[in-house]
Amino acid sequence: MTSFAASDGADLGPLQSGQCVAIIGGGPAGTSCALALKRQSEALGRHVRVLLFEPKDFRLESNVCVGVLSPPFNHLLSDLGLHLPPQMIQRRIGAYELHTDSADLILPERGQAEEQTVVVDRGNLDLFMLYSARGAGAEVIKEAVVDFRVDRDGVTVFGNQGTEVRCDVVVGAFGLTRIGLSTFEARTLYQRPGMMRSLLTDIPLADELIEQHVGNNIHALLLGSQPSVEFAALTPKRGHVTVNVAGPNISPVELDVSIAHFQRLGLLPKALSPAPRYGNAFPASPAHNIYRDRAVTIGNTSGLLRPLKGKGINAGLLTGMRAAKTMLEVGISRRAFDSFYKSCYDITSDYYYGIFLRWLYRFSRSLGVLDPVIDLAHDEKTLNRCFYNMVSGEGSYRDVVWSLGRPLLWLRIAAAVVRHGRGRLLAKA
Repeated sequence: MTSFAASDGADLGPLQSGQCVAIIGGGPAGTSCALALKRQSEALGRHVRVLLFEPKDFRLESNVCVGVLSPPFNHLLSDLGLHLPPQMIQRRIGAYELHTDSADLILPERGQAEEQTVVVDRGNLDLFMLYSARGAGAEVIKEAVVDFRVDRDGVTVFGNQGTEVRCDVVVGAFGLTRIGLSTFEARTLYQRPGMMRSLLTDIPLADELIEQHVGNNIHALLLGSQPSVEFAALTPKRGHVTVNVAGPNISPVELDVSIAHFQRLGLLPKALSPAPRYGNAFPASPAHNIYRDRAVTIGNTSGLLRPLKGKGINAGLLTGMRAAKTMLEVGISRRAFDSFYKSCYDITSDYYYGIFLRWLYRFSRSLGVLDPVIDLAHDEKTLNRCFYNMVSGEGSYRDVVWSLGRPLLWLRIAAAVVRHGRGRLLAKA
């Protein structure tokens, strides 16, 4: 259960003219919420004040993120009245390539898809979204929120440079920043989500070398020899490639090993220029008690994210827009935010299916049977489609699980595993 009891909230109806919303965080979740609030409130003939707290200058400091925008990002952006500037796109992704210890699988982008996966610089994206929110009428306050207090009549928000504002509702969209998590946990019954750790580095590489060795494909490592790494990926950009690794407990060693493996695959040159490394975290499970009267969390802060390919930017846009819709049409009480949570059923209902698929992947990798399954996926259309949906994030994990529930498919998988095992025994003999 993700809500908790407070007052009955009967007097906390939809936002009206003169009321104020404070949004903590200017990433995709916070800016999409601000944009939706301003545009939808104006369409309803209401003047709602929106304050957006964001201390970062995205021209100099950006969120640590690979910057992959996958479908339906453009559709979500158009719902906000925006279009991604073409000059922001660094690469248009043509395929995903999976590499295990001894097998490879190419999964081309679906030709019938309405939009293509693209790669951008995350700082440029955040700057674009923040400027768009400001252009729509949101007031941007370049301060970090260090505290807030909720009472029966409203919310008082305190900035780190002395700003003190009185609002009607506060929205937590600060990602997984330490001060934001600690503040919400201190002032509400909110409990932060489970987290996965990530390390990444941007490796400078000439565009002609990227075209020659990497192409426009995202390359993912699924190595049984690296059990502590949930996944590792190489993503082509403009003038550099990004290598990132993720897992519950990872260190720079795992990043170095993954880079070395990409070098052995011929995707990276043997001699590389030194490049900075960055660490961050992303949700691995939902947060608890994500809303109460006059307070709600969205995006990574809420942990409402898919557990395999999280598509965190898309989830941020979705939860931001849905929270705004709830505040304008239902209210700002705990009971009203029950509606917000229900509107996110497409995310929450898929969670346990994703957890099962993650377990299935880790289990098969630990048994050393992932290689023959990858080999089988070259010709087995159902299996191929399952891998594509898992790595691309398209479709639902529910559909992936149900498509795997075919006895004939499992017989083929079992036969492939037996053949693989027999081949290994003969090779040793």
